[in-house]
Amino acid sequence: MMIVAALVLAGVFVGQVQGLRRAQELRKPRNMTTENNQVMELLAQVHKKRMKVAELKWTNSPEANLSRALWATDTYCYDKDVNGDLKCHNCPKQWSHYNGMCYKPETDLKTFDEAVKHLHVCSISQKVQGVEGYWVGLRHDGEVWRWLNACFN
Repeated sequence: MMIVAALVLAGVFVGQVQGLRRAQELRKPRNMTTENNQVMELLAQVHKKRMKVAELKWTNSPEANLSRALWATDTYCYDKDVNGDLKCHNCPKQWSHYNGMCYKPETDLKTFDEAVKHLHVCSISQKVQGVEGYWVGLRHDGEVWRWLNACFN
């Protein structure tokens, strides 16, 4: 009887071990999916960091410095002095300098609504170029004139 009981207990134990193994096998795909997701996320982070390093290398490269210098020269140095040398200015061509700021008077006549639309298009362009600025408009509202300011960056 003892031997039968021992065999039954051994059978139960073996059954439990096999059940645990099956449970582990069933959990494996879920764990592997989680691990795969973690690996993919880490690879994406590595890719982003490599892109940032490449961007920083370009930003600090001689080519980038030369590109910025040429842009500045083209934008701000547009007149020649009496000797024929380029003369640089504080503001781009067609802009006015006053109290340390550059202003561009708009010479095309527009309705107020057209001017606002034009400002919106220009501000989008300025955002792409990384330029910050302000727009000031005067509007007649009934019997009162109002200054309207808009900041774009």
